[in-house]
Amino acid sequence: IWARPDEGCGAVYSRKRRFEIADADFIEVPSFVERGWQFCGKGEDIAGDLWRARLRNNWIGPTVSAKNANAGEVKRALRLGFDVFGANGHNLPTYFTGKVLAQHPEYLMEQDGKRPKSKIVSKRQFCFSNMEAADAAAAEAVRQIRAAKRAGLPFDKWAIKQADTKAFCTCANCREPIRLEDGSVVSPEAENFKSTLFFRWLNRVMETVARSYPDLRVATFAYLYSAPPPGLKVHPNLDVAYCPFIKNDRFNVFAPENAKWRDRTLGWAAATTNVRVREYWGCACGFPRPLSLVAAEDLKWYRKLGFSKVYSETCRDLCRRDEETGDVVLVGGSRFSSWDLSAMEHWVISRLMWNPDQSVQALRDEYCTRTYRRAAAPMKRFFALIAEKWFADSAMTYYRDDAFSNAAHYLIRTGVADEMSSLLAEAERLAAADVPATRTLLHRQREYFEALLAGARKQEAPLAVPCRIEEFLITGGCARENNVKGKGPMTADVSVEGRKLKVKFLCWRLLTKDDSVEVAVVDGDGKVRKFVKTTDECVRDAENYRATADFEIDLDELGITGDRVRANLSCRLGSMQAAEYLKSRSWRGVGADDAAHYGELLLPR
Repeated sequence: IWARPDEGCGAVYSRKRRFEIADADFIEVPSFVERGWQFCGKGEDIAGDLWRARLRNNWIGPTVSAKNANAGEVKRALRLGFDVFGANGHNLPTYFTGKVLAQHPEYLMEQDGKRPKSKIVSKRQFCFSNMEAADAAAAEAVRQIRAAKRAGLPFDKWAIKQADTKAFCTCANCREPIRLEDGSVVSPEAENFKSTLFFRWLNRVMETVARSYPDLRVATFAYLYSAPPPGLKVHPNLDVAYCPFIKNDRFNVFAPENAKWRDRTLGWAAATTNVRVREYWGCACGFPRPLSLVAAEDLKWYRKLGFSKVYSETCRDLCRRDEETGDVVLVGGSRFSSWDLSAMEHWVISRLMWNPDQSVQALRDEYCTRTYRRAAAPMKRFFALIAEKWFADSAMTYYRDDAFSNAAHYLIRTGVADEMSSLLAEAERLAAADVPATRTLLHRQREYFEALLAGARKQEAPLAVPCRIEEFLITGGCARENNVKGKGPMTADVSVEGRKLKVKFLCWRLLTKDDSVEVAVVDGDGKVRKFVKTTDECVRDAENYRATADFEIDLDELGITGDRVRANLSCRLGSMQAAEYLKSRSWRGVGADDAAHYGELLLPR
């Protein structure tokens, strides 16, 4: 079995003198013609490419350029049957050169009467009511495609994909109702207003591209503001990567908890046949969320609606260690080899992309039997406990769940953590005389699991008030970046006076327009009560470099009677400028709406 994309222990097998083929002479037709994983990260990943091919994945290959056209990565992708792009990623900004933007700043989006140009190219945003900008982008796209073809680059697809930002132009034209060719009008208040504006603009780009290259398939995103299906037909040469971002991963896309995404999914099925679903099943895999049980239902729905292409984002199977100590580094609760606990989910979902009608439980059992061999029984119980506790809960779970918080919530608070540690120890004992790959896999799983529990217990410990909180992490735990004292983006002093909780934020280099600081508290009835101060309500220093915000919260009014308060402190960024260098942050990296994972404050008696 190809258990994971690891060169050392990814293949588990027994040596035999005789090679036997049990099943032969049959034909299978996959449910999805394109399927697989997008491994995030740069550089060559031989083990990852081979693992995907062995799991019948054919998506997604590298982006080819003059620099890597003859590299092993591209040659291997072509040999394995992966699609190779001539351009890809959030690359819309690459169709506007610096010279063009200097001459035509009106092509950029407008905010607060200005035309900001993000220093991060992939987040640079444009004015989608400006058709001259569309024509300029189209001309540059044609030039790039022509140059790539003349260079003989072996690509079969191209991409024009929006910038990775929620920021949107607020000029007068981008706030006007959109009158479509059929006479209908899309109002600025409509959910699909921004999406319609964007795809009308992109259709204009595609008309020019298609005149020169009528057979070229061009990929684009339906993501963030463009996720709602537009009020018009998209260009027939566009392959739309529909991104259900962010939905509640505990439930399938048609469940009541994901009603918005159900409606959007149905809308895209009606809008075009050229939809490629881009899922997030591999994200937040530092904690082994049992998403294969949900993905099976999603895949059945996607197939029923006529979507023939599907893939998911995930991380690579890599291990990061501290350069000085050699210790395993946990990033957001997830060391880069988060596959140590989540490999099975990737394997099962890969099989489901081929045929979602298979029994998920049978696939999970097959993985455990073939991977852990003599230790299959305790490992089946190990993963069953995770699934049991995960599905018994109703809290929001999404692509940026923090692994430490998940371990605390689902394993420590439910009282199964010790049993699970014992199961891993028992599995290692049973596999002591088994093949080296199985022994290595189990050792790494136990090492990772114990590190996960240690981090969860540390995070679960209540913080005694009064205190100063300095560890504000990027929301969702994608990067555990501790602040540098005196130079970090924010701190919060927490104290109590009588029955009033007092929080004083001190923020550096943030709080531009549309940003805010927030204290969220779980009240006596278990409901979240939010206290928010916008930029205008904060006090700034003379240089506008530091800002303070003071909160005073009456605990009696919230019905909180004990000496423990579950709370979350955060800085939420709505402006593009602030998001460039900071991103939204919170205490412990927990999302503002993720009350199950809030931290706990211990009040003085």
